[in-house]
Amino acid sequence: MSSPLPQRAAGTALALMFCLGAACHDTGSVQRPGGDGAAVDGAVDGSSDRLVPDAPATDLAMPDMTPSDLALPDSAAPDMALPDMATPDMALNDMALPDKALNDIALKDMALPDMALPDKAVLPDAGTGCPKLTFCSADGWCWLNPSYPEWNFSGIWGFSASDIYISAVEGHVLRFDGKTFTASLQNAPAGLSEIWGSGPKDIFAVGAAGAIMHFDGSKWSAMASGTSEPLYGVWGSSASDVFVVGGIYWSTKAIVHYDGNKWSTMTAPYKIDTLTNVWGRGPKDVWATSKLGSVAHYDGNKWTHHSIAHGDVVFTDAWSSATGDLFFAGHRYGSLHVSRYDGAKFVDMTAKFGLNSSVSAIWGSGPSDVFAVGGITGKSGAVGRFDGFKTWKVTKTPTNDRMTAIWGNSATNIHAAGYSGGIIHYDGKTWTRAGRAFASAELYDLWASSPSNIYLLSKPGEVLRFDGAKATVLTSGTTSTLRAISGSSASEIYAVGDGGTVIRYDGSTWFKKATSSTTNALYDVWSAGPGDTVAVGALGVAIRCKGLSCVAEPTKVTATLRGVHGRSAADIWAVGASGTVLQNTGSGWAAQQAGTTKDLAAVWVSPKGEVFAVGKGGAVVHRDSAGKWTTMISGVSGDLTSVRGSSGSSVYAAGKAGVMIRYDGSSWKQHKTGTKRDLLRIRPVGAGRLVALGANGTLLSRCGK
Repeated sequence: MSSPLPQRAAGTALALMFCLGAACHDTGSVQRPGGDGAAVDGAVDGSSDRLVPDAPATDLAMPDMTPSDLALPDSAAPDMALPDMATPDMALNDMALPDKALNDIALKDMALPDMALPDKAVLPDAGTGCPKLTFCSADGWCWLNPSYPEWNFSGIWGFSASDIYISAVEGHVLRFDGKTFTASLQNAPAGLSEIWGSGPKDIFAVGAAGAIMHFDGSKWSAMASGTSEPLYGVWGSSASDVFVVGGIYWSTKAIVHYDGNKWSTMTAPYKIDTLTNVWGRGPKDVWATSKLGSVAHYDGNKWTHHSIAHGDVVFTDAWSSATGDLFFAGHRYGSLHVSRYDGAKFVDMTAKFGLNSSVSAIWGSGPSDVFAVGGITGKSGAVGRFDGFKTWKVTKTPTNDRMTAIWGNSATNIHAAGYSGGIIHYDGKTWTRAGRAFASAELYDLWASSPSNIYLLSKPGEVLRFDGAKATVLTSGTTSTLRAISGSSASEIYAVGDGGTVIRYDGSTWFKKATSSTTNALYDVWSAGPGDTVAVGALGVAIRCKGLSCVAEPTKVTATLRGVHGRSAADIWAVGASGTVLQNTGSGWAAQQAGTTKDLAAVWVSPKGEVFAVGKGGAVVHRDSAGKWTTMISGVSGDLTSVRGSSGSSVYAAGKAGVMIRYDGSSWKQHKTGTKRDLLRIRPVGAGRLVALGANGTLLSRCGK
């Protein structure tokens, strides 16, 4: 079950590719209703269906925020304006259904994130060690972690632990078989808000402008609903008794019913406002939630209106066991409200909850074991659990994403889904993130000796070894936050971080702490070769490490240094605050004038000695092989946080809100990545392959030039 969500308008086509390795197939063709209401074949991504949305793509994006533990230590230089790079996402408290204007829950014409692909996406040639990944963007960036796109999920329904369907605002349906996520439906004619099925061969998904999609076990088809109203909820007692609700204000077409052959409009009760969801205990006992503290009941003959709470209450969901009491959940002025119906009277249960929050969706394994998701006490991703009589217990889950839907088939198999790709699973003991190789929502950097030997820096002191499929937590020997990692080989890897921490792996011991000559935070590290590693950080610090000994090198600057890279021990570059650029040719660090005063976050040096540095406000400066600096037009205004390439004519820069740009030797062009998460680092992983690391544990992989 779930609450209504903002959706893509009907007719806004969204093409997406199903990719396996470098091969992609267009799966965006569905059936749509013809003029006589019958289903007719038609590719929904045709030019006649494409509409230009009114609102910017950020309407669906979940903003990121910088955690406090990433701030510069007290000793850090105050001139560093560039925000820290690792940015787990903030709670979407403003996504809860408001308690006033109807337009706040009406479907909106929203531009979508670039998670979808155009029809003729051309993926780059695969490089060595390129994994076979299912979902890829138009420009070849494929989802490595999680294994599915971060769509904004709106509803969830299943039939077993290995047969679960999840609808998305963007007009897609994801299927989970217990191990793997695949696309069941892509590019529905409209955004989807809820999903329900009587069985694996009879599934309904509803959404914007009266859209109803039906799955018969082999294909999805659009059905003629008889209404153009937005639809928010679907439930049925059988394949021939299905109810769908929605509407705008006191709509006369807010309820439609399916008898197994056709949809027909039902007479809505007088003075009922927008219907937000529907649930029932049988064909003669169906309930629809609404605004204005109201619910509607169908007794098999007619719908009646019941005012059960204060007029400011917005009910968003309902649930009951087959014979147990009904729970109606929602909020009033952003605070939780729950009413319970015992078959004779409605009882306000809000005081028993002890929570100051709203609820988006509710589900239970029984009348004394009820789960709720939404804005639980302001904690993103948190889940509330109620024993039916006393108070809620709130559990923090491993995700920062706000959950909007929940479903289970037992107390030990529950899935919840929400915004920005959040899917979590409960096994009766622990909530875990589904479809992810590792649980951590914080990643700072990565380095790889091969595609099957990738090292990631996670929460304070945590180092992960990722073999491409699963991750193992390694003993680092420190509790300090580690911010950068680099190596010359699999037997010489350095990681650096707060308080001047430096740890080293020698091929057998994880990790030995090196003697550092600074207590300033270190933000980047680069290995020039065996026995020669350079790290830079706060207050202009630069250190050079050999074995377990690190010695400070004078830089003559106090600006915070954020990035370091080179092509040899005699050609190393560092960049930082206020346009600071330093070069070390083997005889010490010397300042260079790159022609910018903007904070620079990262630097990359090509094999031929070209230098690219990126930073605040989309800044890109370039030094050619002849030594001439120029300010380049990046085409983006957001902060750029990382840069890497294979040659001077194939360079990538990444930054805020999933931005990725590529330089082809003549100009920078934007790449579609499929995410709105902040991208923090780009790193090579094997020949011809790059991996982009982002907020909330996101990893994207791209093979080719």
